[in-house]
Amino acid sequence: MRLSISLLGFLATFSLVNCDSSDGKGSEACLLPRNIPLALQWACDTDAEHFYREADNYDGPVRFLTSRSRIQPYSWTYQPFCLFGDSIGSSTICVWTDHNFGGGRGISIVADVEDAKTIGTSGPFRNSDYLKESNVPSYTYPPFEQRALPGKGFGLIANTTLHLGNRLFAHTPVFAVQDSRAAELTENDLELLYELGIKRLPEKTRKIYMDLHGHFGGHAISDRLVTNAFDLNDYSAVFPETSRLNHDCRPNAHYYFEKSTFTHYVHIIRTVLPGEELTISYISPYLNHKQREIRIKGQWGFKCDCKLCTSPPMFTKASDERLALIFDLEEELDDLSLNRTASPDIALQLISLYEQERFVTPAAEAYTYAALEYSYIGNKPMAQKYAAKAHELNLIWRGPTNKYSRGMRNLMLEPENHPSWLYSEKPRGDITIHTPNDEKEDEKNEPMVDAE
Repeated sequence: MRLSISLLGFLATFSLVNCDSSDGKGSEACLLPRNIPLALQWACDTDAEHFYREADNYDGPVRFLTSRSRIQPYSWTYQPFCLFGDSIGSSTICVWTDHNFGGGRGISIVADVEDAKTIGTSGPFRNSDYLKESNVPSYTYPPFEQRALPGKGFGLIANTTLHLGNRLFAHTPVFAVQDSRAAELTENDLELLYELGIKRLPEKTRKIYMDLHGHFGGHAISDRLVTNAFDLNDYSAVFPETSRLNHDCRPNAHYYFEKSTFTHYVHIIRTVLPGEELTISYISPYLNHKQREIRIKGQWGFKCDCKLCTSPPMFTKASDERLALIFDLEEELDDLSLNRTASPDIALQLISLYEQERFVTPAAEAYTYAALEYSYIGNKPMAQKYAAKAHELNLIWRGPTNKYSRGMRNLMLEPENHPSWLYSEKPRGDITIHTPNDEKEDEKNEPMVDAE
C-alpha cells in the first residue's frame, strides 16, 4: 500500500510539469518541479515531438534535480536538461541548445552551468553581427569538389588554383562537449545527453552531423564526436564542413578557432593546383614518426599514408632528427638568463630546419624567434623583416586577434616600443618576454570564448 500511495503521489507531482511556449522564441519551456527522478524527466523534452526514452532502458543511478536548475537562461532556445556527475563534488552537467545561433545553423553544448553562462553571454551569442562572415561561403563557386578516394572514403579536390591565404571555410560548431565535465558521467548518461543535444538541433544541421563518418562503431552520435571533433582547450567541438578534409602531416591548409566570433577558419597555406587534394593536419606538426603513427592510429583508426610518413626510413629518420634539433634550439632561444647562448644565428638555423621540414604556417614561430633575437640587440631592419614574416603567417596560423599575432605586428610597426627592444642591455627581471613556447602553454588554459 505504501508503494501505491508513493507512486500515486509522485505521478501527481509529475503531472504538474509545465511545458509552454512562453520563452518568446516559439519553443517550449519545460519547467520540471522539485525532485522529479531522471527516469521520468526523459518524458519531458521541449520540441513538438517530445523526446522520450523508456525508463527501464536506463541502468545508471536515479538522481534528482531541483526546479532552480530549470530556468531559461541567456540565449538558449530550450530549458537545459541536466544531470549530476557520479563522483562527490561533481558538477551539474546540462545540454544547452540555441536553435537560432549562427544564422539558424544552431548549436548544442554539453557543459556545466558556469561555462554555459560564459558562453551564452558572449558576443557571438548575444549579437548576430559577430557572425556576419560565419557559415556563409567565401566564394561564388566552390573551389573544390568532393570525390571518392581509394582507401580514404571521400576527400575534397581542388578544381582551381588556390593561393596562400585563400579561405575555404568559416563555420561555427554544431556540437561541443566540455571534456572535463563529460569525464564525470557514465557512458549511458553521456549518450543520453548527446542524443538530446543532437535531436534539439535544427533538422538540417542534425542531418549534417549524422552524415559524418564514424570510425569506431557503437553509439552513433558518440562515434561521430570522437571521430570528427576538434580540440578547443577543454572542449571537443564538431565542425562538419572542416571534418570533410582528410589528414596530411604536411598539409596545404590550416585551421584555427577564433574565440571572438566562435568560428573555425580554414585557409590555404601554399599554392594548390587543380586536382590536388585539400588537407589539414589532425595532429601537432612537432611529433616524430612514431608519435604520429601512434596518435593517428589510436584516435582515428587509420595508418597515415602521406608523403612524409611513407618516405623511406632514412628520410623519416632524418626528419625525426631535425624535429629533435628544433626542440633543442627553441629551448636555447627560450632561455633569457644572463648567460644565455642564443643569438640571431641560432634563430636563422631554426628557420632553415622549419623549411627543411616543410613547415609553412608553423614557421611563424621560427620567424618570431628571429624577430626577437634581432630586437634584443637593437637591429631594427632585421627585427622588422622577421616580425613581418611572422605576422603574415600568424594571421592564418593563430588568427589576427591572437596576442602573439598582435605582438609581432607591434614589433613590425614600432620595434623600439616593443618590450624585447634592446633586451640584452636591460636588467633581467624588469620585463617579461613571451616566446612561442609560452604561447603553447597559454593555449592549454584559455577559455573557449572571450568573457564579456
